[in-house]
Amino acid sequence: MALPKTNRLSLRTSKEIFLGGKKFYSNYFTLIKSTIYDPISTELKFAIVVSKKVARKAHDRHKIRRLSSSLIYQLLGNFPVGSYLVYPKSTILTTSFSDLLADFAQLVSKLK
Repeated sequence: MALPKTNRLSLRTSKEIFLGGKKFYSNYFTLIKSTIYDPISTELKFAIVVSKKVARKAHDRHKIRRLSSSLIYQLLGNFPVGSYLVYPKSTILTTSFSDLLADFAQLVSKLK
């Protein structure tokens, strides 16, 4: 399922927000959490970045983006409030969804 529009982050704003962000790594993802804290905001915001270096074909990049979006949607309640930048790795295409979900859940548990 697609990520709700209220949880999407514009990539134009992501450059400034994530320059000094805290990075978390897993086998299939790199996750950057913004260090800029807004005490008023209670929203979760995500941006998914898939470059041509990860997947040459647009079809594959969109598939990676959809897979990442559905993983985030399933684990939305487990994230602490903040803004996140998600960089999927190219091996995501050849991995089963259950393995990706387990890996991403382990990555989210590192955030707390």
